[in-house]
Amino acid sequence: MKPNQSCWVIKCRKTRQKRNPGWHWNEYLQILGKRSNSVYEEWGGPNWIKNHLSRKLIRERFAPDDILLCYQVEERQILGLTRLASGGLKVDGIVSAFDVAPPASAYALKHPLSIESLRATGCKPASFTPKLRGTVLEITADDLDGIIAAILAQASEPETEILAWLKAAGVGDGSRPPITHVADPEFPAENAGSSPEEIEKALASLEKALAARDDVYVRRKVAALIRRDGPLIQVLKARYNFRCQFPGCQAEILKKGGGRYCEVAHIQGVASGGKARRVNLLVLCPNHHKELDYGDMHLVENTSTELTLTLNGKRHTIQR
Repeated sequence: MKPNQSCWVIKCRKTRQKRNPGWHWNEYLQILGKRSNSVYEEWGGPNWIKNHLSRKLIRERFAPDDILLCYQVEERQILGLTRLASGGLKVDGIVSAFDVAPPASAYALKHPLSIESLRATGCKPASFTPKLRGTVLEITADDLDGIIAAILAQASEPETEILAWLKAAGVGDGSRPPITHVADPEFPAENAGSSPEEIEKALASLEKALAARDDVYVRRKVAALIRRDGPLIQVLKARYNFRCQFPGCQAEILKKGGGRYCEVAHIQGVASGGKARRVNLLVLCPNHHKELDYGDMHLVENTSTELTLTLNGKRHTIQR
């Protein structure tokens, strides 16, 4: 985030205490473009935000361009992202309100992120702890990265759109945020090692751990799958020296921080029952990954040492 920029969770309830009408973030997000020239006003106030700490944060910390996560309490979902258009504002002499940026400048998630899906990735911000009271709670930069990574794990969310929005909002440079919630405690990423023997040992251990898991549960948590098999993916990338396994591919994407960028594809998709197993995974460059996903692919033979397939009418054999 930009210097001095903060990120906040704003919790809305459709119905407040004593059945008084409250707020729903969709009232704001679903009118994108209809009030593009005006600030969405009247959020907050002494009858809505009564928590002492929330009022203190609004009074002392809120600033224009801070990031807001639109969280609906009843649904336990993050529905979108937007920004503050002001600092704290007084209502009846109390600084307990604020202006939100025009709806046209917000980002409504195509598929809301549930807190269960977020926690399944290993990202567990304290702000979503049920016992933690308050309408306004702060999110750390690391947890924001974890939330964005969980959102991007959902296949229905256009990656380029949300990353472009974040960049314009002052968060990141338009690339995926670093994933800090990857490894399971028993198999940290450091287990990848550097020698071929250590890599093979780590692969065997990770495959054994994944084999013991309930695959029905894994498929039900598709949004979290990338995080759950993260350690295995990292080791596979090291196994193939961060290069595409596709025959003859010389693609090399250098990262600004050093090293090379590559991706890992499922040969049989997760939605159709594909599992996080070495025999079902390929280390590929982005082009071959997307060609495998969207091209006309037919599997000929798949063993632990060799994969043969036809892709868009051409036959290919990939050595493992």
